[in-house]
This record gives sequence, structure tokens and C-alpha cells, in this order.
Amino acid sequence: MYIVGASTLGRMALDVARGMGLAVRGFVDDEVSTAPAWCDLPLEGGVPWLVARARAGGGIAAFVAIGDNDKRAGLFRTLRASGVIFPNLVDPRACVAASAALGAGNLVMAHAYVGTGVTIGDANVLLPGVCLTHDNEVGDANFFAPGVSVGGRTRIPSLCKFGMNCVVKPDLSLADAFSCGPATVVDKP
Repeated sequence: MYIVGASTLGRMALDVARGMGLAVRGFVDDEVSTAPAWCDLPLEGGVPWLVARARAGGGIAAFVAIGDNDKRAGLFRTLRASGVIFPNLVDPRACVAASAALGAGNLVMAHAYVGTGVTIGDANVLLPGVCLTHDNEVGDANFFAPGVSVGGRTRIPSLCKFGMNCVVKPDLSLADAFSCGPATVVDKP
């Protein structure tokens, strides 16, 4: 697989992928594609290179490690349309309930908890200590900073950003509670 994004989030994704025993062949990044390597792995080129490779050969796996929700969602859609496969990167030290359902291309870091009946869409980032208690519905391309805690039966739309140690009360529908646009930031009071 390849990691899209030679950045801190890319290094974090690399650690999780290696912890899962996945072979990472290199990084892909449009902005630093002239460098020869990142994290001792080849820096292969930009997104057009990966799209061409996926269309030519198929079976290419990648993870989009871009912190900006809108950019991560756009790259995910572009790469998926070209045939790229997106594994979930779940740290072995995370806890994901057997009844939870994850879409594709999600990052779940160490000590995150995805509880009973939680459904998560695609391309979400859950950093260490995130707790999605039970029966939550999470859309696509959300970012959960360390320590976020979401009460049960809460509906979260796509493209939201939750700040460190944010607490979301149970039984909310954030799509109803906020007029969420792209990259809505929810911080603790």
C-alpha cells in the first residue's frame, strides 16, 4: 500500500500500518514530490502518478493521510474512482466492538474506543483516546482529536472537526444542532 501525504499524519498512519503488519511501499505527495524519500520509504510522486498506476494495474491500496477534512474527502473520492482500495488502519491497541461497522480508509489510533453498534463512514481520523460510546452514526471525513468523547446515539454528519478533549452529549444529531458546513469545529466550552 501507499500513504498519500508525507506529513505528521502520514508518519502516524505508517506506524499503525506497520503495527498491523501491512507492507507500505512508499509515500505519495504532490507538494514534496521532488524529495527522494520520506520516513526511509520512497516518495513515489504525486496523486496523478498513483491514479495512473491504479488505472493501469488495479489492486493498488492506499491511505489518505491528509489532516484537512475537505482535502482528505476529495482525494479519497478521486482515488476511489480510479480503483484504489482503502484498508482501514486500526492500531492493535485500539478497541473496536464486534458490532461496530467501519467504512473504508479510516485511521483508528491506539487507545481509541469504537463501541457497540457504532457505524463509521469513510476516511475518518480517530486520534488516541477518542471514545465513540455506543450506537453512534458517524459520516465521512471527520477528524477527532485526542480525548474526544461522544455520548451514545449521537449522529455526526461528514466533514466535522472535534478539538482536543471535546465532549459531545448523548442523543444529539449534530446535523440538526448545528448548521454544519465543511470543516465544522466543535470544541469544549
